[in-house]
Amino acid sequence: LAGWQVLCLGADVPGPETVECAIDWRADLLGLSVAFAQQMRSVREITSRFRETADGGGPPVLVGGIAANRYPWLARAMGANAIAANSRDAVETANSLVAARNV
Repeated sequence: LAGWQVLCLGADVPGPETVECAIDWRADLLGLSVAFAQQMRSVREITSRFRETADGGGPPVLVGGIAANRYPWLARAMGANAIAANSRDAVETANSLVAARNV
């Protein structure tokens, strides 16, 4: 995956466990995939908890999936730093987000 070490937690992982895992792994980026608009509430819960728990507010959150593509404004309102339309866009956006954070 373009030089990234990826940890895939799978579908329907509860928010607290997602945040705990990202913090334990010292993630440079948190990527979430959202298939349904109703799942955007989970994005808000995860990003809020992640930023409260992680040192320095935590790394950026990148959201993709059908719902994020259809409702990008909603994904941003739920706390996403960026939205990726596809896997190529996700890699480019992730690289930019992490590079900007490390400046």
